[in-house]
Amino acid sequence: MDPAYLAILAFKLAVLTFYIGVLVYALPIPLPIIKRWGPQLLWDGVSSVLLASLYAVLYAVSHRVALMLGGSWSLFNIWHSTSLGVAVNLKVLLATLTAIPEVARLSGPVYAIASPLDRAATLAILFLTTLAGIADLIYNYGLILVALGAVLYAIPFRIARGAGAWLIAFIIVFSVGLQVLPLFVSSFASKPEVPESSIDYRLLSVRVESSKGNPMAYGVLVVMDGRGEVKASYMIDDRGYARSKYLNDGQILAPALEAYLYVEFVGLMFPLKPRPLRVQELSHGEIVVARTVHATLTVNPLILVYSSRDFNVTSGDGWMHITSYLGVGDFIEIRYPDYCTLSVVSNQTMASGRWTWRGVSGVYLRLEAGSAGYHELIVYIGNCGPLNLPSYEGVQDYAEKLMDALRFIDVNLLKAFILYYLTIPTIYVFMLFLATAALARVLGGRDRVPVRVA
Repeated sequence: MDPAYLAILAFKLAVLTFYIGVLVYALPIPLPIIKRWGPQLLWDGVSSVLLASLYAVLYAVSHRVALMLGGSWSLFNIWHSTSLGVAVNLKVLLATLTAIPEVARLSGPVYAIASPLDRAATLAILFLTTLAGIADLIYNYGLILVALGAVLYAIPFRIARGAGAWLIAFIIVFSVGLQVLPLFVSSFASKPEVPESSIDYRLLSVRVESSKGNPMAYGVLVVMDGRGEVKASYMIDDRGYARSKYLNDGQILAPALEAYLYVEFVGLMFPLKPRPLRVQELSHGEIVVARTVHATLTVNPLILVYSSRDFNVTSGDGWMHITSYLGVGDFIEIRYPDYCTLSVVSNQTMASGRWTWRGVSGVYLRLEAGSAGYHELIVYIGNCGPLNLPSYEGVQDYAEKLMDALRFIDVNLLKAFILYYLTIPTIYVFMLFLATAALARVLGGRDRVPVRVA
């Protein structure tokens, strides 16, 4: 719609109103109820001509006033996008953290504050979205709406004068007011500190196996990111499943990123495949089988055979026969805890030593090839004493990181958030509506719109 066309239409209606007034003056009808319309229509015609002529000036003046007060549309857009981003991010973060009942229970009284804060974030999103709609209407269609207001204002006999005056006043007042809104809010409140990034995770069942398919029982699963930072770690049960200290059903929380998995076992750390594990592409509840990249074989409890080359194994009740082709410098190593008895028969001399890991100590036997060829080991597994499980002190359950993320929530944050994003902007917008009604009355709109507070 062309504002110039609307201005011409308003001008024509204003001229029509003026001449109707002249006609009423000239009518030979001595009735006061009709005659009083004469001067009123003449004045309405003159005022409508002024508005039709100055509609663009009024709109431009509103922008100028906003600049003089220190506001601008750029300032409003930055404040609005930042505020909406904070509210949305807070909503997503709270939804992420409170989606797991176990985490919600562990967070204790903090969860009681998270619920009203979540509702406050929802109200802030609705309010800010509505405000954005009004700003978009004024910024993109303000000149057209002022011209349309002039058209309504100029309709004879004041049929739509009140609507036209209110529409013109609304555009002028909100054009100035919204550009200055960030300055008003920052004058009375400080922006609350809210975490800028959300936490994403997947609930997974992870089974850790050796390259031969045996469970890496009683080891530790370590989850790292691409920079080598440990994001989480979990104990592994006797069936090879990673276990959380807080979650049931054999599931763990894994950060939604490209993760690199490792397993700690009897003092060694082995990388696991798939490598990397793209957790963000998985769904909640999926089962992931992670196997060692190196050639490994495990026997409960905490007995490990690993080699720099792949090997073949046959086994029976209490014994294993291991064969492998080894190049120069390749090796086969056997580790077992002190509370187990093992005897190894080899076609070469084996070095021995001790290892200690998470409170468990034991012995290692290492065959290192001095020349290329086939090597074999026969391992006899004797009786094992009472099981001594490793200590899992220091494992970093990702649920604990979620609980740490909830610690930013307190009553002060709730008050600051409501004050900055809801209370002060709402009061300010209410003031703008009152100013709109007052300006509309100044322009000649006598229709009153009742403002009710229920």
